[in-house]
Amino acid sequence: SELEEGGGVLVEGLRLQGALFSDGKRLTDTPSDAAPYAPLPVCKLAWVVPGQPGSSGPGGGVAPLHLPLYLTQEREQAIAELQFPVFDTEESSKWVLAGAACFTGI
Repeated sequence: SELEEGGGVLVEGLRLQGALFSDGKRLTDTPSDAAPYAPLPVCKLAWVVPGQPGSSGPGGGVAPLHLPLYLTQEREQAIAELQFPVFDTEESSKWVLAGAACFTGI
């Protein structure tokens, strides 16, 4: 399987603030009446060495968006960055300006 070949772990229970990732393909706007934290689908997490194959995302195009993964909703300690696909630099900027971030347990 891909998990065995590339290493890493499958993680569930992560949350996203500032965007939705419900289809698992791209970030979308959060409706005004939505809960502040949206569940992420099961994620594969692996340590990636900068400059190595895979560190710039899943092949060609625009570099992936890196969102911080925090231990708590207070955003006091980021423990990693999670990669999300984006389709242009304008889209990437949109999510940074929205303050999108991921959390371990809410």
